[in-house]
Amino acid sequence: MSTIDEIGLFLNQISRLGIETLSQMDAHSTEMKLKKNEYFVKSGEVSREVGILVKGIVRSFYVTKEGKEYNKNGLIDKFDAENFCNR
Repeated sequence: MSTIDEIGLFLNQISRLGIETLSQMDAHSTEMKLKKNEYFVKSGEVSREVGILVKGIVRSFYVTKEGKEYNKNGLIDKFDAENFCNR
């Protein structure tokens, strides 16, 4: 089973999307693999994508003017959807 099929099964548990919607999602989806310490979106950038974490662990955080990091969210794999945005 492909990743998009797994995502479709998961999303259909929440709300019935239908074959046409899932096909459109598949046509507009791209698999992205981030390496350790790579960023999905950086401070000052505008996020124009939505990520679905399939495997791994991700955190969202902010950095104060003094350089101190504060964690906002932690996501553990299997379809924790999060729209990372700068605040």
